[in-house]
Amino acid sequence: MTRISGCKNPKTTTILLRGTSDYLLEELERAVVDGTRVVMDAIEDGTYVVGGGAVETELLMKIRDYAQTVGGRVQIALEAYAAAFESIPRTLAENSGYNPIDKLVELKNVHSKGKKNAGLNVYEGKVVDMLAEGVIEPLRSKRQSIQSASETAVMLIRVDDMMITQQGGRGAPPGM
Repeated sequence: MTRISGCKNPKTTTILLRGTSDYLLEELERAVVDGTRVVMDAIEDGTYVVGGGAVETELLMKIRDYAQTVGGRVQIALEAYAAAFESIPRTLAENSGYNPIDKLVELKNVHSKGKKNAGLNVYEGKVVDMLAEGVIEPLRSKRQSIQSASETAVMLIRVDDMMITQQGGRGAPPGM
């Protein structure tokens, strides 16, 4: 680590990255740029949502509840869409060394009791109030990631539907 200090009111800041390979340096640079953009978004917008998988857990539970009211093929599609939101809390648990199934169950139980800000504290492995802990994310980033994932899912469904329609509903083409 290199630390430069003692500058009063610096107008610019330099981040020096070091690594053992060009690939590692490119990844580090990408991570720094991404992190900087997130902070810039947060400062520009001033709107936040809680982190720790709280938003995703709440969304998946609400979508599953709604799916129960529609039935049929739409219900199956909605349940699959809801399941996709499990990836964030699952990944947080896995990357933190906790059992993802246990943590998902715990998160869902807490959310079912009306605690919408409950998320996974990755340091302690406990489900806590993310707002009280100060774990927040810019709304713009969260909205964009959900919108992009949703658009991708819709595009895949349309392609699949087109293939079925072109084949007269006979299933996958030979060789697939």
